[in-house]
Amino acid sequence: MFAILPQVFVCLLVPGYCLWLLFRKRYASASEKYLNLVIIGLLLLALFFVARWDTVSLYLRYIWLLLFVVGAIFSWRRPLLAKPDDTDKREGKLISNLAAIAMLLVGFGFIAASAYKPADAVSIRPPLQDGKFYIAQGGGSVLTNYHAKSASQKYALDIGRINRAGYQTSYPRGLNDYQIYGQTIYSPCAGIIIDVVSNLPDLKPPQTDKQHKTGNHVVMECRGVRLVLAHMQKGSPTVKTGQTIVEGLAIGKVGNSGNTTQPHLHIHAVKAGQSIEDGQGVPLLINGKYLVRNSTF
Repeated sequence: MFAILPQVFVCLLVPGYCLWLLFRKRYASASEKYLNLVIIGLLLLALFFVARWDTVSLYLRYIWLLLFVVGAIFSWRRPLLAKPDDTDKREGKLISNLAAIAMLLVGFGFIAASAYKPADAVSIRPPLQDGKFYIAQGGGSVLTNYHAKSASQKYALDIGRINRAGYQTSYPRGLNDYQIYGQTIYSPCAGIIIDVVSNLPDLKPPQTDKQHKTGNHVVMECRGVRLVLAHMQKGSPTVKTGQTIVEGLAIGKVGNSGNTTQPHLHIHAVKAGQSIEDGQGVPLLINGKYLVRNSTF
C-alpha cells in the first residue's frame, strides 16, 4: 500500500493542485498569467508521459489534459488583479517562471530520447495475448525505465495488464487481484531454450527475493539475441533446456517470483551468447513498435 503512495501523489494530487491554480489563482500581469499557463501545461504533459498511471488509471491522464484545456480557457478570460505587483517582484517572478519552463523543456528532451527507436532494435511477437497490456517500465532513459541504468537491461520491458477502467488491480490484497497474474506467456520468437528455472515461490506483494533477481524464468536464443522472460509462476515453465521451440508456443505463466514487488512479466534481451546479467542490452520491438512507459498493446 505505502509503495504506491508516491505514484498516487504524482497522478492525483499534483495535477489536482495544478488545476486548482487555473481555476482559483488570479494574476497581477498578463505575462505572469501566460507563463504560468505554459508551465502548468508542460508539467501535465510531462506527467502524461512519465508518471505510473497504471496505479490509478491509464485513461485518467487524458481527463487531466482535457480539464487543463477547460481551466486554461477559464484562466485566460479571467480579469487581472486591479493592483499590479511592484517592479522587483514582477521581475523575480518572470525569471523564476522562465527558469521553470527551461527545466521542463530539458526534461522533454530526455523524454523524447527515451522514446526514440534505436536502429538495431529486434522485432518479436507479443509474449502475452487475450487482454489489454501496458508498459510499466520501458524506453532508453531512467525517466521512463529504471532498468536503463543497467547495461544489460537498458531496454528492458516490464509488462502488466489493465482492465476496462485502465488499472492493474482494484486494491492489492493478493496475487490473484492483479489482472496479469496467471496469464499465459507465449514464446515471442522461434529459438532454442538456454536455461529454465521453475522452483522458486511466488511472493505476496511487496515481498521480494533479491538473491534470485529473475525468479522463475526462461532464457532463449533467437534472432541474434539472448532473451529472458522473468518472474514466472512457480512450476509454470513448460519447456526444457536445449529444447527447440516455435514462435507462439505457450512456455509458462506470469507470476511474482524473484526481485519484484508485484506480478508482471519482465523481458529483456542481450546479444546472443552473452550473459543476461552482464551482456550488452538490445532494444526490442513488439508488433513492430518501440514501446515505452504507458504504451499499450
